[in-house]
Amino acid sequence: MTHKDKGYPYYDIPDLRTLRELVQNGKDRGADVTALYRGRKNDIPLTFEEVSDLVRGAGEFLLDQGFSGANIALIGENSTEWILSFLAVMNSGNVAVPWTGD
Repeated sequence: MTHKDKGYPYYDIPDLRTLRELVQNGKDRGADVTALYRGRKNDIPLTFEEVSDLVRGAGEFLLDQGFSGANIALIGENSTEWILSFLAVMNSGNVAVPWTGD
């Protein structure tokens, strides 16, 4: 199917209802495709598979530590690690509470 006026194709947009589905969809569609960059200069690529594995591992750690349905504060500047932490908290059934320290 293409856009009727422009002639370019529409992209298949999956029906995603949770952040867990979003992370899994990225892995399913291109596990070896770069999803994020990390490092001091944002020069170290992370693939969708690596993101999925890091998020799952951190989420499992939270559950192993007894955090279930908890409000968990996330303190820090915008970074790849903050994004991964947010996804891990949310995907483990907890609530992420962003806090700036003010």
